[in-house]
Amino acid sequence: MEFHHIEFVVHRLEHWTKWFIHTLGFSPLEQGVPGTPHRSVWLRHGRVLLRLSAPGSQTDGYGQYLQAHPPGILDVALTTSDLDGLLSHALARGGKLLQPPQLGWLGDTYGYWCRLGGWGSLRHTIVEPRLQKPAKPRQPDQLLAEIDHVVLNVGSHQLQSVARWYSSVFDLHPQQHFMIRTPNSGLNSQVMARDRVQLPINEPTTENSQIQEFIVHNRGAGVQHVALRCPCLLTTVARLRPRGLKQLPVPPRYYQNLQQRPSYRRDVINLQQLQQQQLLVDWPKLQPTAVGARILQTFTPPLFELPTFFFELIERQPYTAAGSTQLTPGFGEANFQALFEVVEQQQRSA
Repeated sequence: MEFHHIEFVVHRLEHWTKWFIHTLGFSPLEQGVPGTPHRSVWLRHGRVLLRLSAPGSQTDGYGQYLQAHPPGILDVALTTSDLDGLLSHALARGGKLLQPPQLGWLGDTYGYWCRLGGWGSLRHTIVEPRLQKPAKPRQPDQLLAEIDHVVLNVGSHQLQSVARWYSSVFDLHPQQHFMIRTPNSGLNSQVMARDRVQLPINEPTTENSQIQEFIVHNRGAGVQHVALRCPCLLTTVARLRPRGLKQLPVPPRYYQNLQQRPSYRRDVINLQQLQQQQLLVDWPKLQPTAVGARILQTFTPPLFELPTFFFELIERQPYTAAGSTQLTPGFGEANFQALFEVVEQQQRSA
């Protein structure tokens, strides 16, 4: 199982299509069919496939979504090699079928697909690919590789029930669990995963948590952010900034405190480069021989008018352990903890 595509619902389809093409370097695959009750555009960059959709009326599915929520992600689509088996498993455990299995094109994939309800208003298109249009050769300016993970925010005290539901219905398995605590706010996170799908689920632990702020503005649970993996984040940011990419600023104190963290390696971390491109760096607790195991991250401000959805750009650097090369695992929880604390220190001193 892996991510197939992400579908956004927006008010201004033309505006956001241009934004994704110009700012993030996506290319259009096909336009929506004239005369349909809604409009959609498919976009691709590397292995990242997006669908942007706008309502044709207030009463169609997209119009109803925007009546209930601000613009954001409606569908997190997944691939499988056995749709009938997955569907039978999901329905036997309480999954809700929204659209029955059928054959058709989804972007540049011809496949056997159906649609299941997810948590809250989220839905999951399940695709068993049958035919893929030939991909273009990798271009020198390909800056995004694939969807790394998708983060779902849920209400207070819902984390365990949502995790159990995704485990039961979609056979996702619990992986990392971590807690972010600062003097003034906090969150709990449980990572659910299967094959190449990673779904961290967050719940707030305080009323002023960023997760609670999302729940209020989104009017319920939903996808807070999507992490796009980059082959080289330094290059990606340097190339996308002139095109209009905006990043959350990193306080200088973050880089000062970084050098005090255990296992900091001055010889493998170029602080000047990181600060110039406003990147965060983290290294998970692996065996001592796993030199070079690092995660680089940056976050955009919220894309839309309300502080709901944003993108994360992430690079998982390769490292060698036990004779094999692997990509660095984890989600940079030390980054969140350090950044939250620094921001709160600045707020208190302001």
